[in-house]
Amino acid sequence: MADKWKKYKEYIVSVLFFVVLILVYIFIVRPLAAKIGENTDEIQKKIADRTVYEEKTKNLTKIKEQAEIYRKNEDYVKNVLARQDQVVELVEELEKLAKDTGNEIKIEINEEKKEKDKKAKKDEESIKLPSENYLQMKILVYGKYRDIFNFIKKLENINFWNDIISLNITKRETSQFSRPDNVSIFENPGGINPSNEQASKNVTAVMEAVFYLE
Repeated sequence: MADKWKKYKEYIVSVLFFVVLILVYIFIVRPLAAKIGENTDEIQKKIADRTVYEEKTKNLTKIKEQAEIYRKNEDYVKNVLARQDQVVELVEELEKLAKDTGNEIKIEINEEKKEKDKKAKKDEESIKLPSENYLQMKILVYGKYRDIFNFIKKLENINFWNDIISLNITKRETSQFSRPDNVSIFENPGGINPSNEQASKNVTAVMEAVFYLE
């Protein structure tokens, strides 16, 4: 009887042990594992959020830098386009003025602005331009003395404020009379013709001028 009870006792203890293990798993291990899993997910979520935030911050900084670069470039492009429009308008006005005064004109634009010498002596006076935004041109005018002086006079009244910084007028040596090959000496005794209007335009004016843009 004692052996039988001992056998049952061992069986009951074994069953209770397994029951306890099951209960420990159900009420302790499994909730703890679930809690750990939740904490792990929460940590990973925070890490992911932090990574996304840092990436957004970097992108935002980059976007701001790009926006600033674009803004500066936009201003620069606008200034360049505005300057180009004024240059085209100026050239067209000079060409029209030359045509109206009976001259021919050739324009050379010098876009390089000469920098002032910072090491110049204090007692040395330098020429100060009224505006920093200016355009320097070399203008060659071909025509008669009267027409060229008329051009220079009217140049003061164009839409662009300007200064003529140098002027050189020369006369090209031409023959007073010419003999065209297709003219007979019998039609014109001596085979000579008075110089025509085009030939009389034998004066060349070379001027350096500064035009101030807006």
